[in-house]
Amino acid sequence: MNPSSFFKEINSWQDFVGATDRLDKKGKGDAFELLTKYFFLLNPRYSFYDNVWLWKDVRSLNLKNSSQWLEYVKEKNIKNIPRKPDQTYSLKGWNGWKDFLGTTNNKKFDSFHKAQEWALKNNIKTKKEWKESQLRPDCFPKNPDYCAEYKKEWISWNKFLNKKDYLGFIEAKKFIASLKLKNQSEWRKFCKSSEFPSFIPKNPKKEYPNQWLGLGDWLGNGRVADQLKVFRSFEDVKKLVKDLGIKSQKEWFQYAKSGGSKPEDVPYKPYRYKKEWKGWKDFLGKE
Repeated sequence: MNPSSFFKEINSWQDFVGATDRLDKKGKGDAFELLTKYFFLLNPRYSFYDNVWLWKDVRSLNLKNSSQWLEYVKEKNIKNIPRKPDQTYSLKGWNGWKDFLGTTNNKKFDSFHKAQEWALKNNIKTKKEWKESQLRPDCFPKNPDYCAEYKKEWISWNKFLNKKDYLGFIEAKKFIASLKLKNQSEWRKFCKSSEFPSFIPKNPKKEYPNQWLGLGDWLGNGRVADQLKVFRSFEDVKKLVKDLGIKSQKEWFQYAKSGGSKPEDVPYKPYRYKKEWKGWKDFLGKE
């Protein structure tokens, strides 16, 4: 039988089922599995999970995980099943690698407290160190934060690794201000240094979302990001310009530059008043 000619008149899954039923009645049921595989090879738009024979083939390999699958596909140069089925079939029936490979996990991990004790004894300080450790026994999960057996005890990686809680926002700001860091570059450098303390978050914006007023406020240098400031009205700024006798764009920026006498509630860039802004002539009172 020529599979190519067999598929010439098949345009849908219903057509395919009807055609293979006819073959079966003619005593050619043994060809059904071969033709099924050929059909899915030519029609990748259909879900892998509709093709029970390809699925059985995968499960018969006795592979344990996604890494072994990738190695197998590469070594055998498999063409009719995608290398990354979790992506290809994500919306077409994918139910995880265990389901795909036909594996079951009856493994029981040691208790949460034993895992925590091992981490402290082996000086594991970060999530990355825990996951990448070559010494971590198999009796402890690689992802304790997602482990069902640790669900009741799990709070956070800081708690798991017995790290100190972060200081409150005010106390943390006082500590940072004492370091006299001048800008973002110095802050980042400090975050990467061995002197960075465990009681200060490296992402304070995320840790203190309701109190965050910008890096300048955090460092204690008095600078607050423009988008976080509350400015006086546009008309009041225009009145200020008139009172100061500013006649040009250049004069304005000389006045407004850092270190000048510009009040904090007056923006450096007046065109941030998007609704009121009509151009420099209007702003400088020349119209």
